[in-house]
Amino acid sequence: KGTRTINFVGPAAQPFSATPITLTATTTPAGGVVTFTTSTPTICSIAGSTLTMITVGNCAITADSATDANYLAAPSVNQNFNISQAAQTITFGAQTTPRGFSATPIAISPLATASSGLAVTYTSATPLVCTVTGASFTPQSLGTCTINANQAGNANFSAAPQVQQSITINQGAQTITFNSPGNQPLGTAPIVVSPTASSGLPVTVTSTTTSVCTAGGTNGTSITLLILGTCTLQANQAGNANFTAAATVTATFSVVPPGAVTLTTSSNPSVYRSPLILTADVNGTTPTGFMTFTIQTGTGPVTLCDKVPLISARATCAVPGYLNVANPTNYAASYSGDSKNPPNTKTIQQLVDMNAVALNVVTAPIQPTVGSTVVIKATVTGVLLTNKVTFNENGTTLPGCGAVAVSPLPGATDIGVATCTVSGITAGTHNYVVTYPHVLDLGFEQVVVLLTPEIGATDYTDMWWVGTSENGWGVSITQHGRAQFIVLYVYDAIGNPIWYVLPQGTWNAANTAFTGALYQPTSSPYSFYVSGQFLPGGVTGGSVGTATVSYTGPGAATLTYTINGVSGTKNIVRQPFGTDDGLARLQVGDMWWAGIQQNGWGMNIAQHNRILFPVWYTYDSMGRTAFYTVPGGIWTGSTFTGDIYSTISSAWLGVNYNPAQFVVTKVGTMTLDFSDQSNAVMTYNINGLIQQKVIMRQPYP
Repeated sequence: KGTRTINFVGPAAQPFSATPITLTATTTPAGGVVTFTTSTPTICSIAGSTLTMITVGNCAITADSATDANYLAAPSVNQNFNISQAAQTITFGAQTTPRGFSATPIAISPLATASSGLAVTYTSATPLVCTVTGASFTPQSLGTCTINANQAGNANFSAAPQVQQSITINQGAQTITFNSPGNQPLGTAPIVVSPTASSGLPVTVTSTTTSVCTAGGTNGTSITLLILGTCTLQANQAGNANFTAAATVTATFSVVPPGAVTLTTSSNPSVYRSPLILTADVNGTTPTGFMTFTIQTGTGPVTLCDKVPLISARATCAVPGYLNVANPTNYAASYSGDSKNPPNTKTIQQLVDMNAVALNVVTAPIQPTVGSTVVIKATVTGVLLTNKVTFNENGTTLPGCGAVAVSPLPGATDIGVATCTVSGITAGTHNYVVTYPHVLDLGFEQVVVLLTPEIGATDYTDMWWVGTSENGWGVSITQHGRAQFIVLYVYDAIGNPIWYVLPQGTWNAANTAFTGALYQPTSSPYSFYVSGQFLPGGVTGGSVGTATVSYTGPGAATLTYTINGVSGTKNIVRQPFGTDDGLARLQVGDMWWAGIQQNGWGMNIAQHNRILFPVWYTYDSMGRTAFYTVPGGIWTGSTFTGDIYSTISSAWLGVNYNPAQFVVTKVGTMTLDFSDQSNAVMTYNINGLIQQKVIMRQPYP
């Protein structure tokens, strides 16, 4: 074999850099393969022919060429080069100037950067004018604030030259926040108001209606009420060396008789046929009585909400939309009086926009899966429903949905539905636009629905049961895309109704079985619900077990569970109820609730065509889980009314269920007034207790 030599000249001494260096070498004779290694891996690293600096020091490189078929290995060639500290610079852009004085920190912007990529620190060169903390500065006085930007360097970089930026600090503006204390009853002790200035300086209050009220005490914040009337207060802050004077802010409130009622509505004017929330406040001394709300009709007042208890001197009443169909409509709130406050009544004139049209759109399923059929249903509410609804996707009319007539709901002339069916929805995001033109060329209403169908499970939303052989208990399954919300309505060891909820879970790989943790929460009674008492884990503080629903077909499944250590299996099927009468209908089947403010209870509404099967899962007088059912009812326009039933039955967990012990008791009635397909007023009478809840579809997951 012949011999070879390596021709290799190493890099020259240079400052540290993050940019890699490419090493090159040749052999004599040519053709040999040269490899590079380093004996100083803490100083530099080599991968192939690429050298990367790690830190300052002497980098040693060895070049080798191994033996091959014709040549012996070449003698190694060693080269060294020194890596020294690199210089760095700071880029620090001009700051916004002048700036108004502020009692709160102001962010430095733009921030400084170092060419090394190392973090820049900031200090104040004028601490009497401004101080610096982190990347913010806080003015201390008027003048020129100079900020230093520094980078001290490290093993690889020397310290950067300091860079400064200056900001002129002028007087700052300030604003006053002054909220009205609300109507106040005459005869109460002086009230204290608390206006604040953004500067943090004290605010002075004066009265411009000294015959009605006077301002005294510290800075005039103690207000004495003299006679009935309107009290007008002014708040001022004169400023100081650092802040200009604030604009005067006025707050007014009424001085009312003891026990006076204030009545407001959630919207005035309101859209035609829209629901309202009436709010009545008693301006008295710890009022403890009841409020009754009425509507004035041609034949006299009709009670809407009877004897509503006050909570913090306030009572509310939900007014169904079908009552707001005349302009004006008059409502009244009457206080019963108590030992400290006399009876009182307040009326309000509700204005209704008779030309307004409301459009609401829902899909069924709520969140479809790829390949399923989707029904897009629009609700139109208005005085005249003679125009037609159009459905399109990205500007293209959906087949058969270019001009869909509004079908009035049976028993109504001012609310109807228009339906468009999309077969075999494809993957990807679908942008559906639903449009209804107003009459008399008053524009149009339009709703945009974005749907992104998921790949996977069939929609199993329905009420499920074993069948008549175990009549009395059931399972509600509500599905949004792949997310299921499952509730078991069963009975405890002595036959009282209880429920377990599976609020979330996971599918198996085949998308045929859904598994999740079961919970049995506790909370306050439905008659006086307080969400703060809701404990999702109930007495156990966590889940009581698990359940799996394994679907063997579109309408059959196996329920497997372990609850409190007891396991069991039930074969369940979809529960049949109702037939299609072919009449126009709302699409309201879903899980419903009263919002996060009443978290912990809800209602599953199973729907077969126009027949509803609501199951209300809530809490009894002891805060334990209980449920009521409304297995059917009648529609009048958009209002559904049915009888409420309470049940007792055989123990369910760990024993053979005995349907002979199933006893059904009618306890009252329930009315669901749907203002559209996503919002409703729930009114119930259970054993003489009449209450209302404003409910809506529950979003999940």
